[in-house]
Amino acid sequence: ICVFIGTNPGLLTAYTAHTYASPTNCFWKLLHESGLTPTPDGRPLHPSQDRQLPRRYLLGNTNIVERATRSQEQLSREELAAGAGRTVERVARWRPEAVCVVGRGVWEGFVGWVRREGKEGRNGGVKGRVQGGKGFTWGWQGGEGEGEVRIIGDGAVAEEMDGWKGARVYVVPSTSGLVTMGYARKLELWRPLGEWVSRRRTERGFVCE
Repeated sequence: ICVFIGTNPGLLTAYTAHTYASPTNCFWKLLHESGLTPTPDGRPLHPSQDRQLPRRYLLGNTNIVERATRSQEQLSREELAAGAGRTVERVARWRPEAVCVVGRGVWEGFVGWVRREGKEGRNGGVKGRVQGGKGFTWGWQGGEGEGEVRIIGDGAVAEEMDGWKGARVYVVPSTSGLVTMGYARKLELWRPLGEWVSRRRTERGFVCE
């Protein structure tokens, strides 16, 4: 249903080969408390359980850049923009209903790629008008309905395959412990996505393990 798009692996994530592995990263806690990963024991998943997300929750993970760094600041705008193009190709191949971009910096990388490469529009890879900088808002990009932003991939043909009409885009703050935004505000921004995913799982008759 939804694929999470992070920035790049941190050093501990690269070492353990499990996503969001740092103990100061609140990704797994936010995933759980927003209703995205309900568990029988009422506790968040551990990073070592990351490969269970597709089977248990119809969720997935990827990064816009594969190179591991200590912090996002070590990545250039060019690196983020180049990674955005590769990520759009992955999304078009996987065809989720939505993607959740984890971190504004990641989203700005997408915006930079779209504008630099002229990829905005039905045939360009991203359908709808992307907003970065001062026009940016958290949550569903482009709102809901006719103006919503969707990652569609290369060409209008993809839009008609298997009834897939592109992946809606939801943006949340970075879950890194280096980000100063308070946890309560982050959770507030995650909850609408959790509610939407829970509703879509119910509509598809899917029951989480």
